[in-house]
Amino acid sequence: MSLRGRVKRILIVGCFGSMIVVPFAGFGQAETEGSDTLVTSHLAAPIKERIYRELKEEFSDGGGLERSVLDAFPLKMIKLGPNGKQGIRIWGSGKDGVLVCGATGNCPVWVFDPKTGDLLLSANGWELTLESTRHNGRYDFVTRHNMSADTGIRDWYQFDGHVYKQVRETEY
Repeated sequence: MSLRGRVKRILIVGCFGSMIVVPFAGFGQAETEGSDTLVTSHLAAPIKERIYRELKEEFSDGGGLERSVLDAFPLKMIKLGPNGKQGIRIWGSGKDGVLVCGATGNCPVWVFDPKTGDLLLSANGWELTLESTRHNGRYDFVTRHNMSADTGIRDWYQFDGHVYKQVRETEY
């Protein structure tokens, strides 16, 4: 089932637009099946620790997340540019039904540099796509996130040489 199809099946859970941690079996299953996590990946220990620190900082306003929750997030190596440059994509929809998502199905997503563990992109949505356009040698990203049952937002991100910056937002 496509990610869009899974999002349509999400149970609306109370606080609209707020960040929640909810066990919900089935969501993101295709996304997480066969995926690595920080625990199972072959990344160097210092890179993993840097990523754990960055992720904990992302949730510091809410008191942080337990490491077991962070360990459930699927990790995937993605191609960031035509020169073979890669990134580590971590999605906030974890194994065993652990979610860190909003009530409309939007989940946080992060992209890290695999050599340094630097955070390159922090966004949210139900879809993240790489575009064919690129800036400073890296492909642009577009996220799509639901605002309600029939409205949403697309955000465009471009690499500025250090991190991805949001450059445009449109409603759909």
